[in-house]
Amino acid sequence: MGREVVCHGEGTAGSGEGRLLLETEELIFRGPARVTIPFSAITGIRARAGRLTVVYAGGVMRFDVGAAAAAWAERVQRPRGRLDKLGITGSSLVSMLGVTDPGFVVELAGSGATVSRGRVRAGSTVVLFGVRVVEDLNKLGQIRDRIDPAGGIWVLHRRGKDGVKDVEIFAAGKAVGLVANKVMRFSETHSADRLVIPKALRSGPAPTRR
Repeated sequence: MGREVVCHGEGTAGSGEGRLLLETEELIFRGPARVTIPFSAITGIRARAGRLTVVYAGGVMRFDVGAAAAAWAERVQRPRGRLDKLGITGSSLVSMLGVTDPGFVVELAGSGATVSRGRVRAGSTVVLFGVRVVEDLNKLGQIRDRIDPAGGIWVLHRRGKDGVKDVEIFAAGKAVGLVANKVMRFSETHSADRLVIPKALRSGPAPTRR
């Protein structure tokens, strides 16, 4: 399902052509006037005949999004959980380095995944790597060599001017043969950027787990 569509929007915030984006926790309409609608502010949503009608704290907006309307309404009403966004299932081998969020630790424990804390196990399908300073990114090459070829490294970093920047993470990943393919809000204070091995370079078997 696409997460961006060019459409006509009209309602309390005005009307006109623009782009409607389906983000992790909000709808954003970039039209004549920018409209941001957090999922938490939505009190009603309906899809009918290609039109998405959203009732929220600021009023009502209607977006002509076509075939995407029903799928978008479903996503807003039933947003994906954090583990789902991270690609963690009961069959995952998850390694955590520098992650101290107590709520997430409890959440992960209930997922059924195999979890390694403090070191990266060979063949990890998901690595959660918390960084505080740019120099922490020097470990990316070592981590890359131990993940499953189709796995991913989520780099967790503090949001705002005091945290490691996205561009710094992307550059450090590129330097060791990794590309960024996803960014998500991990918590109120942290973001997560996913780095993966390009498909063309995923040759050979996964490292043996140990």
